[in-house]
Amino acid sequence: MIDGLCKNGLLDEAVKMLNEMSRDGVDPDIVTYSALINGFCKVGRFRTVKEIVCRVYRAGLSPNGIIYSTLIYNYCMMGCLKEALRIYEAMILEGILQTISRSTYSSLLYVKLVKLGGRVYALHDQWWHSS
Repeated sequence: MIDGLCKNGLLDEAVKMLNEMSRDGVDPDIVTYSALINGFCKVGRFRTVKEIVCRVYRAGLSPNGIIYSTLIYNYCMMGCLKEALRIYEAMILEGILQTISRSTYSSLLYVKLVKLGGRVYALHDQWWHSS
């Protein structure tokens, strides 16, 4: 239901439903949070995205590769390149780098090569040696 609300742009209603679920003792799962994160990323509401990610951690869950890939892709698309790289580095620290898709890796490589310059080969080596 929350996914449908998000896909139809009814993001605030989706958050209300999430709050109702929590109030009623229903624990949202990582798929529910992923739908919310994706929805808010698409409209550029990154402050809300950060709040939802914090909520994920408070719920005792950890972002998965899908959430990380969603965050990285959307931060790149919105021009928040340093934030995308910060998330990538968090993935390394959490040991889930191998779960990102090749397209996410390509987005990061593009950002490093074209937008930020610098450590492209280090990124490439981390990806291929962790696969």
